Amino acid sequence: MHWNAFVAYFAIASCVTHGNLEPFLESTETHIRTKEGSSAILTCIVTNMQQNRRVKWYTPDGNTISINDKIYTSDRRMSILQPLPGTWSLRIQGVRQRDSGLYRCILDTEPVQTKNVNLHVQVPPRISASDHTSVGVGKRLELWCNVTGEPTPEVRWFKDNTPLLEHTSEHCIVESTSMRDKGAYECVAENGVTPSATANINVDILFPPNVTCLIERIGQFVNRQTKIECKVVANPEATVTWYHDATPLKQTWKYRIESFSEDGETRHSLSITTLERFDFGKYICFATNSEGSGSSATHVYEMQTRSTPSSTTSSSSTASTATSTFLIESTPTTKSVPTPSIHSSSNPQISATYTYVITTHSSEQVAGQSNSASITIYRCPYVILTVALIWIESNHA
Repeated sequence: MHWNAFVAYFAIASCVTHGNLEPFLESTETHIRTKEGSSAILTCIVTNMQQNRRVKWYTPDGNTISINDKIYTSDRRMSILQPLPGTWSLRIQGVRQRDSGLYRCILDTEPVQTKNVNLHVQVPPRISASDHTSVGVGKRLELWCNVTGEPTPEVRWFKDNTPLLEHTSEHCIVESTSMRDKGAYECVAENGVTPSATANINVDILFPPNVTCLIERIGQFVNRQTKIECKVVANPEATVTWYHDATPLKQTWKYRIESFSEDGETRHSLSITTLERFDFGKYICFATNSEGSGSSATHVYEMQTRSTPSSTTSSSSTASTATSTFLIESTPTTKSVPTPSIHSSSNPQISATYTYVITTHSSEQVAGQSNSASITIYRCPYVILTVALIWIESNHA
């Protein structure tokens, strides 16, 4: 015979007095698990109930809930159900996590009889976390995912949908960040009670400006204009100041300062109109943000025209050589630049052969010879044309 059944049989048998059965409370301790928000029913069954006996329910902290079918608590969620004779069931509607605990049903016999009912309110996971954080490169990153729920949830971390197996607690720590730590982090909490909880945290890595001038050296003539450009990559966005040597420059009729963003980087330009000799020198693009600063420089130098005539005479012939330098400016276009004409001496006794060299700022070179005074120039941004005129004058007696 099962032990509980034997005890119940013995208790009933011992309660027989003068031919009447004493009230008996089924006292097996029970555990009830229910989800937060649902209703819980705690059952208490009495056999051979007598009118002078009372059945009482008590809260986990010892307060009286009911005596028989009368409610003594102000909590309107609680009531007594009697679906069958001798049944005194406590119903709690809309249970909360704080309702969990040990409830007692007591029958006031001598000695009193007690039934313990353990209520476990299960709560799905909940997460409290910020959705964005920023940290400087090389610094400590600490992400917190505050998790609640019953039973205690298990926590998993992901970065850009990739599991971070080494992180299984409420916090995810990276001791020294690098650019690869930037991205979308996800904290997932589960405890077997649906639904699970998820929090997304976007991590931004801050770094000081990285500055690059697009051209290190620019040559130009006096009274012409030039343009200097630099590329800046920074997070957060940097503030840029242009310097001529150690002097900061501001927007004026002489200096035009512009910037635009493209593909995650910002380009800054400084245009200088009507170059004068004191304008030549070093121009610095200086950028700064909350994480530091950076700079890069372009040297603007003066270009000059030169003329170096020379002559050589022999017994059989006299050779004269003249070298002249011309500057031809053109704007990039799909059409050819108009053909310039170069004229030599009008002396019909001079036979001239022209050797020309075209040098562009893009390091492209075009060279050739022509016995014609007209030379075709192909399109290029700026062209320096050097024409060497070499001619041989016949020896006449």
